[in-house]
Amino acid sequence: MWIEIIVLALAASADNLAVGTAYGVQRKSAQFRFILAVGLVSGAAFIMTAIGGRGLREVLPLTWAEGIAAAAFILIGLYSLYQVYVSNQSTTDDKAQIEKKESVLLVFILSLDALLAGAGAGMQDYPIVSAALIMAFAGALSLLIGFKAGEQILQRPWLARFSYLPGVVLIVYGSIGVLNLL
Repeated sequence: MWIEIIVLALAASADNLAVGTAYGVQRKSAQFRFILAVGLVSGAAFIMTAIGGRGLREVLPLTWAEGIAAAAFILIGLYSLYQVYVSNQSTTDDKAQIEKKESVLLVFILSLDALLAGAGAGMQDYPIVSAALIMAFAGALSLLIGFKAGEQILQRPWLARFSYLPGVVLIVYGSIGVLNLL
């Protein structure tokens, strides 16, 4: 069960890695409080929907939750690809901070996966608080790693060809989820 929770947290945080990488390639940096906020909001979102997921488990078939999660992964993968595409179109020489309005929006966008993961985890009867802590840690850590990876891509141009990989992985993962429902 713990391995499943860790895999769920990493999968739900893959877009954090992709977004962090896209911003890192754009030479943007984030303050620690932004990264911490992503982790905390992701953990809180996970807890809220996990509690709701336990109640929905009694009402909705599990295939609905799986279908919604698969579709969300595909959409987030497409968004990640778009972010990488945009970052490749506009590189700048100066390092800049993410703007406050943009960071608030990103905190909530990056916690959407945790919402879906929480609902699924609640339906699977995972331990909510422990799983939420893992989700929060994975969300913040993957975003931080993404920013560092973006900086490395700038220093090693041959790595740029891998910048689309997180988005593609999410799309494939979501597509496999859809195919499993058929």
